[in-house]
Amino acid sequence: MLALTGFGSGAFAAAAQASDSFAYVTNENAGTISRVNLTTQTAGTPIKVGSEPDAIAITPNGATAYVADHGSSEIVPVALATGAVGTPIRLSDKPNAIAIPPDGATAYVISDAGRAWPIDLATRKVGTPIRIPTNSDAIAINATGTTAYITNVADGTVTPLSLTGGGLGKPINLTVATPDGIAIVGSSPTAYVTSSSEGALTSVNLTTGVSGNAYTAGSYPSGVAISADGSTAYVTNSTGGIMPVAVPSGVDGKLIDGSAQLSAIALLPAGAVTAGGGSGTGSGGSTSTGSSTNSGSGGTTGSGSTGGAQSGGTANGGGGGGGSTPAYRAAAPLSVGNQQLTLTLPGWPQAAGHAAVCRVPGSVIGVRLTRRMLRRGKHLNLRYATFTLGRMRRLARRIPVTERFSLRGLRPGRYRLIVRAFFGELVRSKLSRPGRRTRLVTLTRTMTTLITVCGGRKPAPRARKAPVRRAPRCAPHQRRARCVIRRRRRG
Repeated sequence: MLALTGFGSGAFAAAAQASDSFAYVTNENAGTISRVNLTTQTAGTPIKVGSEPDAIAITPNGATAYVADHGSSEIVPVALATGAVGTPIRLSDKPNAIAIPPDGATAYVISDAGRAWPIDLATRKVGTPIRIPTNSDAIAINATGTTAYITNVADGTVTPLSLTGGGLGKPINLTVATPDGIAIVGSSPTAYVTSSSEGALTSVNLTTGVSGNAYTAGSYPSGVAISADGSTAYVTNSTGGIMPVAVPSGVDGKLIDGSAQLSAIALLPAGAVTAGGGSGTGSGGSTSTGSSTNSGSGGTTGSGSTGGAQSGGTANGGGGGGGSTPAYRAAAPLSVGNQQLTLTLPGWPQAAGHAAVCRVPGSVIGVRLTRRMLRRGKHLNLRYATFTLGRMRRLARRIPVTERFSLRGLRPGRYRLIVRAFFGELVRSKLSRPGRRTRLVTLTRTMTTLITVCGGRKPAPRARKAPVRRAPRCAPHQRRARCVIRRRRRG
C-alpha cells in the first residue's frame, strides 16, 4: 500500500531546495496520499483518504491538505502534523482539481461538468458554483489570489477566471494537446502545463498568451508543482514516479521511481510542520519524539516520520493500524464507454481473487461500486446496477453506491458475488432520409468476486421437551358423566 517504492539517490537529491524538500502526492489506485522527502527520495506511510483521490492542495501555513476525491465526490481534509483525516466536505459533482489562494480562506474546486465551487474553509460551506468550460481538468491561482487559470483537456486551452467577479477571460491556445496539470511560477506571469498525450511540460506566458518550448517530462505526466525559487518543476507520472525538471532549461533530473498511479502533487510550504506520515492507533502511552531531523509523534496517535523509533509505533511512520477500515479492489477495474467501474470490499487483500479473506458468519459486509468518468469514450447513461449474493439481491439506481449484505444464515464456504451494471446507449437507425430515428440499446457489464464465509462449530441440537399429556375433550354426543370418568381413568 505504499504510494512510492524503490527510491534511489542521484544528482537531483543534492539539488532539492530546502524550502521544498517535502511534497505530498495522491495515489488513485490505493486511495491514499503520501509524503515524499525530495531530498532523501523516501516516502512516508500512506494515509487513506478515499477511493480515487485525484488532486491535492495545501494551505499556505502547511497545516492542512485538502484532497479532491473523485470517486466519492468529496473534499477530504488531512491534518499534516498528525495524519488525521477530518470530516469530508460533500459536493454534487466529481472534483477534478483543487487550488487554494495565498490568503488560505477559500478553496476552489472544479469539475469537468463545467462548474467551479468555492468552499469557505473556516465554515466548510460550499458556495454558489461558477460556470466554467466543460472538460476542465486543472486549476492554478496567481500570487495575488485574484485570477485562476483553468486547463481544458478537450480543446487544449487555458482559460482565466476572475475570482472577484466570476467572469471568464479569453482562452489561451496552447501548442500541446490534452493539458492535464498547471502550476504558476511565484508572482511571475509564467505557468507550466503538462500534456499527458505528448509526455511534455510546456511553459506559457499568461499575459501575452504565448507558449514556450515543450520539455520531456516522463511518461503520461499529470500533475505539476513548482519549487519556491522557480528553478524546478516536479511532475507526477500516471505510470508511477516523480520527474524533476530544471526550468527554464528543461533538463530532466533522475526519476523518483515508483509503482503507483500518481495523479497530483503539492509542495509543503517553507516553515510548515513536517511531522507525520500516517495515522492510526498506537499501543504506547505518552508521546515521544523520533531521533532524526524529520521527527514525529508516536504513542497515542501512531503518527511519525521516517526517523527514529517511537513508543507505540515503529521507526517508519508510527504505530497501530490505519485510522479507517481498509478496503481492497475485489475485481479488476472495468471500462465501458466513457466510464470506469471499480468494485471494492472491506478487508485486507490476501490471495489471488481475494477469496482468502474470511468473513465471520452473521457479520455484515459493505460492497462498494464506484465509477470514474473517462475523458474519452462513448457517452453512456447508467440505468441501474444489481448486486447478487446467494439468494440476496439489491438494486441501485446511482453510482457510487454501497450495498450491505448480512451473512446470517449462510453456511461456511465460498459464494459468488455478481455485480451487473446496465447502461443505455442511443443508437441511430440506418435510414438515409433526414430525421433519423434513434433507439435505446441496453449494454450490460458484469463483475464477479468470491466471498468466503468462515467455518465454525455446528450449534448443539436443542433438547426436546417431553410431550404434555392432555386429557381429551368431551365430544358433544357424549354424556358428561361418561366423559369425566374416562378422563379420570386416563389422567
